[in-house]
Amino acid sequence: MIKDLCFEIIETCPNNCMFCSSCSSIDKRKIIDFDLFKRTIDYLLEKGAYV
Repeated sequence: MIKDLCFEIIETCPNNCMFCSSCSSIDKRKIIDFDLFKRTIDYLLEKGAYV
């Protein structure tokens, strides 16, 4: 069972925190593809996840 799901919709972040689990940085500009995001949410809803 999936308890939590976290999406990084954009990799840009100016904070550069020492203990951050993200691979974000101020130099990155990638944004998650909307179709991939939608397919993932739709899949989880089909499986009975609550959003």
